[in-house]
Amino acid sequence: MRDAPLALTNEGLKTPRAAGLAGGLLATHAVESSRLIDSGRYTLLRAVMLRITNAYAVKMSGVFMISLATISLRAEVMPRALTVASYVLAVGLLLSIGLSLWVTLIFPAWVCAVSIFILVSNLRTRSVSPVVRVK
Repeated sequence: MRDAPLALTNEGLKTPRAAGLAGGLLATHAVESSRLIDSGRYTLLRAVMLRITNAYAVKMSGVFMISLATISLRAEVMPRALTVASYVLAVGLLLSIGLSLWVTLIFPAWVCAVSIFILVSNLRTRSVSPVVRVK
């Protein structure tokens, strides 16, 4: 493991490493753009940055889903089925990193489902409770 690039050895600090790789790639491109693209380093660094940032983003979205599901479970603001679905999808996100890029669409779909629930529940409360105007 001693010969592996620094960005691929540890799990921690993925975003600064990806940012460092991107900065180095841009600096090299500014100086010697034709040699960089012809050498294959550009493709390698771009693939490494994509893997690092994608894995980090998917993990963080899974953690966010778990924390919001826990808050909604304790405060009882979402139906239990949506809370359980949030836990299941979050665990799926945390365990399936790297299987497919389609896995990254789980989080936006979950955000859409929670947003629709919030909008529908707000519309129901407005139609049920009459508006009282104070003069």
